[in-house]
Amino acid sequence: MDFLEADGENTILAWLDSLRKDRRGEPRAKIKINTRIQFLEATENWHWPPQQISCLECHKRIYELRVVHKNIQYRPLGCYGPGEKEFTLLVGAREENNGFRPREAPRIAEQRRSIIFNDRRRVCKHDFS
Repeated sequence: MDFLEADGENTILAWLDSLRKDRRGEPRAKIKINTRIQFLEATENWHWPPQQISCLECHKRIYELRVVHKNIQYRPLGCYGPGEKEFTLLVGAREENNGFRPREAPRIAEQRRSIIFNDRRRVCKHDFS
């Protein structure tokens, strides 16, 4: 699932679309992240290895997808829910110098988690376009 702003904008799709394209104009990082999401979506037991997804130490209800492309550590943050057997991407981020970029990404993820548990209309199926 993807987080939606109050106006309906899909912030995850906007973040993925903003990622740098290669010399041929291909959005390789976006493709790699979407491929990871498809893999996780197809995994039935939800016991994903920590190299692919892990809980943040200071934000126990927020998880980071771990995708590396061209030495850039992409870390879209999300949570389980709001529905059963759902994982919602809340904010796009990267890891740099042992911190997140944007720095406030975990705090934003926590705020958005509260929003989606109070208003189910603020999520949609992940957009792979």
